[in-house]
Amino acid sequence: MATMYYRPGVTSWNTGSAGSWSNTSGGANNGLVPDATTDVVFDFRSAPTCDLVNASDGGGSMVRCKSITTVGWGGNFSASIGDGLDVRGDADLSGVNSYGAGRLQLSGTGTFKPWCSAGSNVAIYAAAQPGVVITMGADLYLASSLTIGYDASATFNANGFNITARSIDINGTVNMGSGTWTVTESAQGAQIVSVATGATINAGTSTLKFSNAAGPTIRLFFNGGGKAFNNVWVDYTSGATLQINDSGNTFSDLKVSAGAVVRFLGGVSLTLGSLTSLGGPSQKITLAGTPSSPSQYTLIKSGGSPGYIDYADISWLNASPGSWLARSSANSGNNTGITFVPGNSNFISFM
Repeated sequence: MATMYYRPGVTSWNTGSAGSWSNTSGGANNGLVPDATTDVVFDFRSAPTCDLVNASDGGGSMVRCKSITTVGWGGNFSASIGDGLDVRGDADLSGVNSYGAGRLQLSGTGTFKPWCSAGSNVAIYAAAQPGVVITMGADLYLASSLTIGYDASATFNANGFNITARSIDINGTVNMGSGTWTVTESAQGAQIVSVATGATINAGTSTLKFSNAAGPTIRLFFNGGGKAFNNVWVDYTSGATLQINDSGNTFSDLKVSAGAVVRFLGGVSLTLGSLTSLGGPSQKITLAGTPSSPSQYTLIKSGGSPGYIDYADISWLNASPGSWLARSSANSGNNTGITFVPGNSNFISFM
């Protein structure tokens, strides 16, 4: 099959005898349904809604196409959990107003331009087959999860764009680029970033930002797979916690907003180029072990120069290489390798 156009006056990807597809824009029913070899087009003549179910190509509830463009459409996809769209090449969904609650699977090499709505609940599976390369063509705003990479052979290029998702799971190679990756999960106990040990992270000049969690009862989990990240920003409020669960990760800079808590599983080590505190005299940041059975964790200062931690409440820290100074900070016990000294700086830097 070549190119098919979604017709006016229909409501579903496959409406059976009514016929949803034409060989021309706004044209007559061709009696066919797209499959993984078809380029599909939604344009200004297409019907404003499309239900992504009832696939007839043997794919169950997932409809399939080779590529898709929606430029000039402005319509809505609808799908239930488990239903959705599988694209084997370029996916230009910039003309989609909303997607619904289903899934989008990018199973072939191509460029992905997502919709602009921030409220979409679709779960995206990017580079969902071996060897696939996905290149972003616009910012992605997602209220649900983003899964990147079927296996270690898949590649995802952020290409300088920003990524926003509720949680992120990574396999394969991810080129984070120069944008901001924002994780918005706020549910207690959720694993919000999980990186497979076989994955590759090329951090570039990106920022990985954790936001939206609020309140002292909220604790969320980071598993970085022992990878190197650039800037990491814990921007939680009212005592919410990011807990780092695995060793071997490196952050060029860890920034912590006032009132936020960073906890570490016992025995975990993290290497830092710098640590920036946004805390102050009335609202310190917190560096601590796990709440139920804390034991020491290690912060390793890269570069060999002294490290400074300001306006922090610190406990269970083993500071390495033992030349860290905590200024205007509280020693809450079980710390080694760090010296608490008076000071009034509101900025943490490593000199």
